[in-house]
Amino acid sequence: MALFPLFIDLSGKKCVCVGGGNVAARKARALLTFGADIVVISPDICKQLEELALSGSIRIVEREYRTEDLEGAYLAIAATHDRETNRKVHDDAVNRNIPVNVADSPEECTFTFPSIVRREDLVIGITTSGSYPAFAKRIRERIEEIISCHYGDILKHLKEFREKALDGIPDPHKRKKAMDEMLNEAFKWNHNFTEEQIKGKLDSIIKQYI
Repeated sequence: MALFPLFIDLSGKKCVCVGGGNVAARKARALLTFGADIVVISPDICKQLEELALSGSIRIVEREYRTEDLEGAYLAIAATHDRETNRKVHDDAVNRNIPVNVADSPEECTFTFPSIVRREDLVIGITTSGSYPAFAKRIRERIEEIISCHYGDILKHLKEFREKALDGIPDPHKRKKAMDEMLNEAFKWNHNFTEEQIKGKLDSIIKQYI
């Protein structure tokens, strides 16, 4: 069955990663980019995780996993090389209604990591629902070719325009027309457009509908 794409705010949320290898490091890095508070539990820590800890990006507890480690967790990740430990993390998380990702057992995952394309606040998540993960990666690569970093800049200006439109155009019908016009205009922008040109267009549309 296809998985539902659910986008959540991880800012400051405690995410417990049980495991200290490269898989754990990859998943921890993915969560870090979205502001999660990462706690890694493992007696053995790989170099990538050590570097993250030294930079203050994550916290590390160098010992075996304990059930109480999930206290206050928003998400849990089981990424050890030991099947029994991973199963225990899964069982403890499920018993506490904590979403859990189990690296060596897709069928035990209550959430999965999508293949991600990110351009600032524009985030696209791709999954094959476990059918063929490498296909999701290939789709991501194709999308990255189409959706350049320039789209992140476009979204930044659209966000600014939306805020001004909400404040400056009280009539909802005029506001919708203004926002539709701005959206159509945005897709004409390219790397040759300057900040001044874009802001000038933004202001002219606002004035047109006030």
